Amino acid sequence: MLYPTILAAAALVTSSLAGPGHVVVERRDAPPSQWKRSTGLRQDHVIPLRIGLRQSNLHRLDEELNMISHPSSAAYGQHWTSKEIADFFSPSAQTVDTVRDWLVASGIESYRHQLTGGNSWLTLNVTVAEAEEILDTRYEMFEHSSGVLRLIFTKAKTQDATTLACLEALYGYGGYTQKATMLNSYGIVEYTPQSFSPQDLDMFFKQYRPDLVGKRPDVHTLLAGFVVPFPTEATLNAESDLDLEYAMSVGFQGSFNNFLDGLDASYCTYEGGDDLQAGDMPYTLGGLLPGQCGALPFSAVISTSYGSDEYGSTAAYQQRQCYEYGKLGMQGTTFLYSSGDYGVAGNGGACYDKASKQTSTSGTTFNPSFPGGCPYVTSVGATQTKVGADLVNDAGNAEEACEASLTSHSICKAAVATFFSEHMPTYTAAQYNNSQATRGFPDIALNGANYPVSYAGNNGLVFGTSASAPVGGAIFALINDARYAAGKGPIGYINNAIYTEAFKDAFNDITSGGNQGCGTPGFTAVKGWDPVTGLGTPKFQKLLDLFLALP
Repeated sequence: MLYPTILAAAALVTSSLAGPGHVVVERRDAPPSQWKRSTGLRQDHVIPLRIGLRQSNLHRLDEELNMISHPSSAAYGQHWTSKEIADFFSPSAQTVDTVRDWLVASGIESYRHQLTGGNSWLTLNVTVAEAEEILDTRYEMFEHSSGVLRLIFTKAKTQDATTLACLEALYGYGGYTQKATMLNSYGIVEYTPQSFSPQDLDMFFKQYRPDLVGKRPDVHTLLAGFVVPFPTEATLNAESDLDLEYAMSVGFQGSFNNFLDGLDASYCTYEGGDDLQAGDMPYTLGGLLPGQCGALPFSAVISTSYGSDEYGSTAAYQQRQCYEYGKLGMQGTTFLYSSGDYGVAGNGGACYDKASKQTSTSGTTFNPSFPGGCPYVTSVGATQTKVGADLVNDAGNAEEACEASLTSHSICKAAVATFFSEHMPTYTAAQYNNSQATRGFPDIALNGANYPVSYAGNNGLVFGTSASAPVGGAIFALINDARYAAGKGPIGYINNAIYTEAFKDAFNDITSGGNQGCGTPGFTAVKGWDPVTGLGTPKFQKLLDLFLALP
């Protein structure tokens, strides 16, 4: 006897998935006892499919239940009716429309699916082949020892992912229409041998932004920079592919430019600016060809997903570079740098050992990054989406710290002082510079976990501030677009603005998570600015309104 019902919950579709992308809600590694694989399943077999829709207001269940059940509550005993319950938790119209649009886009006509069960389920009949296609999975028949047959998922080919739809829901930029693309510009910096692959870009765009297939950035090379015409390997393609796939897909459609030597001719010779021995690549570009110094065009926003350890170069060298970023800010460039991916440790999880004066994984002193610690750049940390978060109805509370460090500048001095006065870390000068007179970073954060990326001819998931920085840059590029359209200039150096009281509500304050490293829990995200997620994650519409109000 055949019972073609679905046992796995992987058919649950969250309202944040408005396009390609699949989330494994739960899984089991082996079938229950007394069940074994069977045969006889045909691809043309028709099965009933029920899709559970994401309910609204689940994050408020504890609050509302406590209000009517706690003896001290004034609302004690004021129980809800079944209709009130159904209405309060009913999936939003956006959720229903999102799933239905996805089904239609997947080839399942609208007349084939109906709402049932208090609008909490979509039901439809599909063939096994259709189900496997739209759910990106495989079905197999299983037989119970009693002779009962059931049909279940046996393979889910994707993992939890932060899709473009998730980013739109988190930061609210999806409804913006660009108006001044010919005036706008966004520079993405990459370093040879890293290079994007045009084929990788199209592989990604076909899945998430079909309208961008065939689109390419404008490339400006220095030294021996080049574009790889075909996918090679992850170590050469992943970073560049990630940066461009998301910078372009978030919505920015202006001029992309591909550094300090190429932006300022004086840097090529002044105080060792291009001295390859002064610090680690990729921040030194010594030996530019004639005509390359200062030859790169102006970019209103520049994002860089690379960083080195602060201990890796001299203070004078870092100060010289830092001044250069300040000069770019004076010209109207917003410069974003990723703050690092190893918490309070440096690249590769290395920390500083004061005895040997070297960095290693056995060191115990925090190892901040550079140039992310320069006060003239906007340092970007990373968050991750909380398990079960409601991205549509409660995006402001949907994230927690993903994994940065504390090294004050007058701009963020008040924020750093508040952090120390209200959340004094227990560490001493043995772990970090606790003078309270140094730069605090990051400044802001964006989601940096589980980004689907096409690289080296394959699809995979990536993590880190390398993901959050280009997305942040694209969001600020959209704000520049609106200012250009209004006859105004770019926002330029943003730190002076975002640390003011007026911008306090323009960021989602992240208050959970930490940035462990160097054998410690690191710092913890708290109310207000913190050295894990900075001021928090951006609220696009509020930032847009505030920056448009400025002259």
